Amino acid sequence: KRSVYYDISKINEWLESNNIDPLIQERGKGLLINKQQSLAIQKVLNQTNDSLLVYTPEERVMIIICYIIVRDHPLYIDDFIQECQVSRNTIINDLKSVDNLLSKYSLNLSYDIKSGYRIIGDIIKKRALFFMLFPNHLWSYHEKNQLFQSDDVKNKKNLYLLRSIEKELQAEYVTGILPALSVFISSIENRNDEINFSDMDIEEIVETKEYQLVHEYFPKLKNSEQIYVTLHLLGSRLQTIPVNVMKE
Repeated sequence: KRSVYYDISKINEWLESNNIDPLIQERGKGLLINKQQSLAIQKVLNQTNDSLLVYTPEERVMIIICYIIVRDHPLYIDDFIQECQVSRNTIINDLKSVDNLLSKYSLNLSYDIKSGYRIIGDIIKKRALFFMLFPNHLWSYHEKNQLFQSDDVKNKKNLYLLRSIEKELQAEYVTGILPALSVFISSIENRNDEINFSDMDIEEIVETKEYQLVHEYFPKLKNSEQIYVTLHLLGSRLQTIPVNVMKE
């Protein structure tokens, strides 16, 4: 009930910001929009191509998880309220669903008053979860400038560089993977994540053209992160890769 009242409040804010009377509430009839309001709303939507975006509960869970994984500052409930445009109670319930989903991948949701919400567990699993959720479910919102816009300039620059690599390789990548990588690269440039590639043939990876281009276009990334990005480029091409670097 509170979530619905919050949604109605947000709708009325949008209406008033566009000089349209708020929703009419009549006892015994419920919420109404008269003909004049309806025409005014259609006119605004047609002019601005705007919409009242409402994420599903499943999308909100994925958004929260992805934001935490690529965060560059402490995240709290108010941050999730702002991004998902729902009430505090709704976010609290969403966080329970986040914890349940994470547990399926042997990951845990943690909270600290100083560092906010974090995901605890294997770093590769955390990253794998991001690349499972973002390209498949959220990248279209990002493309419409509705998500992950805090580092928009950096994201666009990274995406341009990744597109340049794609062009040089004459490759075609799975839909959404390059936008996901661009967001992810923006978040790892100043991190100190330690990734262990001891089980992989590093020499074989660094000899690939993909690695050479990543090294050239993203020289500020640590070598381990350059290898990580290279693995995504090797594994996300629609063509068959003749290099056997992807082990169990």
